[in-house]
Amino acid sequence: MPQANIIQDSLRARIRGNIAQVATGTERRWLVSTDGSRIYSYDFDERRQVLLKPSVYEFDSQQVELKRVIKGEEGEWLSAHEFEISKADWVSLNQAKVARESAEQLKISNVDPPSTFRPTVDRPSQMNAVGLRTYVRTLKARGAETAALAVALQHKYAAPFSVIVMALIGMPLAISFGRKSTVVALCSAVVVSLAFWLVSGGFQQLGEHSLLPPGPAVWTPIVIFACGGLYFISRVRT
Repeated sequence: MPQANIIQDSLRARIRGNIAQVATGTERRWLVSTDGSRIYSYDFDERRQVLLKPSVYEFDSQQVELKRVIKGEEGEWLSAHEFEISKADWVSLNQAKVARESAEQLKISNVDPPSTFRPTVDRPSQMNAVGLRTYVRTLKARGAETAALAVALQHKYAAPFSVIVMALIGMPLAISFGRKSTVVALCSAVVVSLAFWLVSGGFQQLGEHSLLPPGPAVWTPIVIFACGGLYFISRVRT
């Protein structure tokens, strides 16, 4: 339920008192600085903690007139409140004549720390499978890290099959142990369920750290436990 998750995360951000941060349909972030003098548009590379294709809109002290527009290839923090944009181009609008300049490196001071720019939402939970797949393709084209998102996409496809796997495992356990004791059957089902989720979580962690491809990281536990369930069904006495 992506729309419900968006509303939920927005309300949580308001409760925490976070500053304004939104995403567009192309998933670029828009952020208003703490003092309100700048508006940032960017993609955030979680692995390298840098901004991709940043745009900075600077306003005057009254936060009314646009003073300067800066665009660049990549933004990196030199310190907690100092920022450097590579291959920067900017347009100054606070002069008698509009001036356009460029530089290989442009330093900006009095910038909010990196934690402020980091997305505060769980993107996969806010998108359906089609939207998440498009987003992963867009980030790949921009050179950003997509392992965790690719695993989340596969998990969206695999989640309904997890219920079927639990049924395949639960049926032979209920038939085998149910005759002896309901408590034993229930405990065995809980143990097997925990084992399934632990194994699934472990494989997903491997996928998110690029130690396994996204597909095998998500589907391998499902296939293993499904085969185990089918085997136990074939062996159970009816």
